[in-house]
Formats: sequence, structure tokens, C-alpha cells
Amino acid sequence: MTGGAEVTINDTGRNLLRIACFWKGGLFGAYVPFFSLWLFSKGYNMEVIGMFAVLDLCATAVLLPLIGGLLDAYQVHNKGLVAILVTVGLTKYSMLHFYDKLWVLVILTIISAPFVKASNAVLDSLCLYAFPQKGEFPKVRMWGSVGFGCFALLAGFVVDAVGSVDIVIVVFAISAICAAIFWAVIIPYIPTLRQDASGSVGEYFQNLRIFAGVLNWTVLRVIVVLALCGAALGVIGAYEFILLKQLGAPTMLMGLCRFCGCILEMVCFWYCAPLMDRIGLLNVQLLALTGTAVRLFIYATLTNPWHALGAEVFHGCTFALPYASIAVFAGQHVPEELKGSVQSVLLSTMVGLGTGGGAFLGGLFANAFSVQLLFYWSAVAAAAVAGALYFVDILRWATGHYLSAEDSMLPAALADPRDSVFKPIVQKGP
Repeated sequence: MTGGAEVTINDTGRNLLRIACFWKGGLFGAYVPFFSLWLFSKGYNMEVIGMFAVLDLCATAVLLPLIGGLLDAYQVHNKGLVAILVTVGLTKYSMLHFYDKLWVLVILTIISAPFVKASNAVLDSLCLYAFPQKGEFPKVRMWGSVGFGCFALLAGFVVDAVGSVDIVIVVFAISAICAAIFWAVIIPYIPTLRQDASGSVGEYFQNLRIFAGVLNWTVLRVIVVLALCGAALGVIGAYEFILLKQLGAPTMLMGLCRFCGCILEMVCFWYCAPLMDRIGLLNVQLLALTGTAVRLFIYATLTNPWHALGAEVFHGCTFALPYASIAVFAGQHVPEELKGSVQSVLLSTMVGLGTGGGAFLGGLFANAFSVQLLFYWSAVAAAAVAGALYFVDILRWATGHYLSAEDSMLPAALADPRDSVFKPIVQKGP
């Protein structure tokens, strides 16, 4: 930037980021929904599938924040993303050759799980940085959902045609390495992209201490709700396809479910920023939790597998709303030097702690009872938590103690008041 002129993202940069998000979403769409099915096809039972979810959870919770912190501290986000994608491709491809050796699969999962999540977090933090107007981010990030849905649908057809779930592992590995090459090539063509530099570890920890100073109970609530949405996502991601398989569904229908859900959630990505401006982060999270409870209940009452398509209407509540709202909030209020770390922590909360915990506990429950009962009691739990939070917010509003997350998470001098379903009426202190 020279002469005080503001650098804005151009159409080329915006389109390249759309392609990158689409490709990244496609990677996940061709693999994540089918991994549990792949393990199931290799003869592993629900308990073992749940064990892999725990491995994913533990490895992600420990290593993902570390990866994000290192990339932030040394300012090597672009090189790091390329290295992460190559590592993910190689480790996942290796699983094909060791599918019958449980201990090798365990090691490969521990290595690959945090890197799979890190590729998502790092690309999103780079996209956030590239947009001066952070509200633009969800409108580009939604192309990741389009890619997820398209590749999941294609993978479903391919698995049916080939007759083996192994093909999704092959496609994922090749696509990850190609994505690494693509990102390395496009870096010079996006002028607003954060460039790698020599970072100061001391400055990084100073910024981290400053940000930690504004955290309070509201942040804890946000993180807990994020983890609960992640737990529901873990139950759905790990056991929806198994439920559909038990109901006699073709693999093509499974891919079609993911495609429909991802296409429909584009609306949530598109309107997430203005919705946050209108009702605030806490209410967006409550809306997400309520929609998730409805989705889980639909799965719990399925008798015809094709009716699962109706549940996909609420996919935006399960993933797009909680994820995009957190990303927008972090983009608006977190220092640029910490975005990678904060994105990594939040992502590990949702798709590490939450998703892994939900899949693990869900596996134990499904093994003891049934997959359909798992969805029923998950719906009850989500509805109960949402109802309790609605009651607390109404009570706090009625007694004059309600603050939006945006107001209560920031110092009074920095707070940006926003409208809420329950109008904040508390007088701020000096």
C-alpha cells in the first residue's frame, strides 16, 4: 500500500478465492461424509468408528491450535497451507494400503486429523484477511458449500458405479495435492492476500494477551453453543449415512442429501452478516441450535430414506450459521495477527471437540441401542439446551441485564451496539 491508498480486492482475486473455497469444499465433500461409511465397509463396528472420532477429537484439540499459533507467530500462512494440503493428501492415500491394520490407521488418523481441519481454518483466515469488508467473506465462503455438495453428490454416483468406497480416498488424495499446487500458483494474483513474512513470536504473544483480556462469560457461552452445534454435526456426519444404509438407501441418495443440504445452506452464508447485524451473535447461535434440533428429529423419525432430503433444509443451521457467524465476528473484532490462532481455536471447538465428542458418544450410544434412537435423544438434548438459553435470555431481558455478545465481549469504548430480538436496555458503565 502506497500513498495512503486503500487496497481493495479485485474481481480476479475474488474469483480465485471462490475457486479455492469451492475446491476446498469439494475435498471435504468427497471424503468427510464417506469416511465412516468406508470404515463400516471394511468391517469395523460402531464402537471402533466412535474410537476414530475420539482420535480425531484429541489430535485436533491438541494440535490444531498449535498449528494456527505457529503459522501466526512466524507469518507463513501461504507456505503452511501448501505444506498442510500435501501432508493431508499423502497420509489419507496411505490409509488405502493399511485398512486392515488398525494401529496404522490410528497413527495416520492422529497425523492427518488436525491437518485436515487446519487446511480449512488457514484458508478461511486468509480469505478473511483478503476482504477489507469482512461481511463479504460468507458470500465467498458459501462456494465451499457448493463444492462440498457437488463433490459429495458426484462421489455417491461414483461409489455406486465402481462398487467400492475406496475411490473417495483416491479422489481426495489427488485433489489435495492439486489444491496445494493451485494455491501456490495463485498467490501473486490476489493483491489483498496476506503475504508470508518474518514474524515476531514476542509480538504474537503480546497480541494474544491483549485479546485474552476481553474474554468473559459470554465468550464461554458462545464457545459452548459452538461445541454443541459441532456435536450435532458429528452425530449427523458419522451416522446419517449408516442410518440411510440400514434403511436400504443407495449411495447415490447419500450424495444427493449432502448436495441438497450444501446448496440450501448458501442462503445462510449469504445472509449471515446482515442477520448478525440485525439480531446479534447470540441469537444467531440460538437460531442455529433450534434448526439443528429439528433436523435431528427428522432423522429420528425416518422410515423412508428419501425423506432424509427434507432434513437437509436445516443443514444451514447445523453448519453455515454457527461457522460463518463466528468467522464474521472474528474478522470484525480479532486483531489480524491473531486471526489464524482464533480461527483454529474456534474451529477446533466446533469440528474438533464438538464433532469428535458427538461422534464418539454417539457411537457408544448407537452400539448399545440404535442409530435412530441416537438421533432422537440428540434432538431432545439440542432442543432442551436451546429452550434453556431462550429462557435465560428472556429472563435477563425482563430484569434489565441483557447484553448482546458484541457489547459484552468488548470493552465499552470499543463496543458496537447492535439491535437484538431482545433489545439490550442495560446502561453501560463508563
